[in-house]
Amino acid sequence: MRRFRPRLLPTLAVLPALVLLLGLGTWQLQRLHWKTDLIQTIETRAGSDPVPLLDLPLDDPAAVAWQRTQATGRFVTPPGPVDRYGVENRNGQLGGHLLGAFATEDGRTLLVDRGFLADAATLPPEPAGPVELEAIVRDRSQEQQTWFMPANDPASGRWFWLDLGALGERFGRPLEPVALQLLPGSPGATPEAAPPRIDLPNNHLGYVITWYGLAFALLLVYLAFSSERTDRTP
Repeated sequence: MRRFRPRLLPTLAVLPALVLLLGLGTWQLQRLHWKTDLIQTIETRAGSDPVPLLDLPLDDPAAVAWQRTQATGRFVTPPGPVDRYGVENRNGQLGGHLLGAFATEDGRTLLVDRGFLADAATLPPEPAGPVELEAIVRDRSQEQQTWFMPANDPASGRWFWLDLGALGERFGRPLEPVALQLLPGSPGATPEAAPPRIDLPNNHLGYVITWYGLAFALLLVYLAFSSERTDRTP
């Protein structure tokens, strides 16, 4: 037989650690539910029938992010070099995503990701006159340069992060806080345009198991350390 006899110092050391581990596990459980709902929302919006852009509240980027949409308007062609976003090696060819701007029927202007284009590839022309695009809406309202990103070079048309203010100056008009990522076959899309990848990592279940598992192990060690045999003989 064993009897539980907690000691002061071990108890004072274990309780805060146990609370911390349980708190981390609970936080990751909440993150798991949030990320699961987010992925489901993204997949639903991206896989739904297109919604006219005129019906979307573009001033609320989170509410329209990843929505499949159709937009009618004209491409805006600025003077100067071709604008490319990012650097990517695809099938052994170095290139980036071809950028454009699109003025809609109601007077709004959106940045457009026309798809991957190799540096050595022939530049596809922008459609002339009114066209109807099919695209996925992407939230670009929180874009900012991080410490490992090189600086943008507007003079050469190289963009490593989407500075909507500077790009708006480049295209001669303010841009909405969302962008359009053209779907394959849409007017203006490059031959290498592809649907956006929905690859948000969701590792929170593993973190939940880790933190709760550590809390359980700590509790077992504490109970074993704080118990003593009661059937000892002199």
